[in-house]
Amino acid sequence: MLYNKRSEEIAANRLKIITLLTDTALNKDKRQLLKEEICIQTGLSERK
Repeated sequence: MLYNKRSEEIAANRLKIITLLTDTALNKDKRQLLKEEICIQTGLSERK
C-alpha cells in the first residue's frame, strides 16, 4: 500500500514537470530558466 502511494506521488511529480516544460506559451529563455529551477529543486541533472 505504501509503495503504491509513493509510486503515484512520483508519477504525479513527473507529470507536473513535463506539463510545465511543454507549455507552448513559454519562450526559449523562460523554458531554460524553468529547467534550471526544476533541476535545483529535484536534484536531477539537466540534459540538453
